[in-house]
Amino acid sequence: MHDSNREWYFVERPDGEPDPDCFELRESDRPEPESGELLVRVRYLSVDPYMRGRMRDSESYAEPWDVGDVLQGGVVGEVVESDDDDRYGEGDLVTGQGTWSDYAVLDADDVA
Repeated sequence: MHDSNREWYFVERPDGEPDPDCFELRESDRPEPESGELLVRVRYLSVDPYMRGRMRDSESYAEPWDVGDVLQGGVVGEVVESDDDDRYGEGDLVTGQGTWSDYAVLDADDVA
């Protein structure tokens, strides 16, 4: 398993259409799950129209991202580490809200 993690950050609010300058790929240490959490190897990311609204700093049905945040959205991933072996074990596939990254830590109560 890799000890590093690549994450996409929201670094600039777009003026008009988003462009590559609005995002930045950074490398960090792989996260460590705590009690009740799962470490998930992200396999699929959801890219949805509502995300455009989250890039604006204005009222919307979805709270805006802060500049400097890791991008978030729906993910499907494989459990690589679990502190909840009764429900989820290594290799299980789960879906939930995660981050645009190689590895995400998800609350075991919030995944399916």
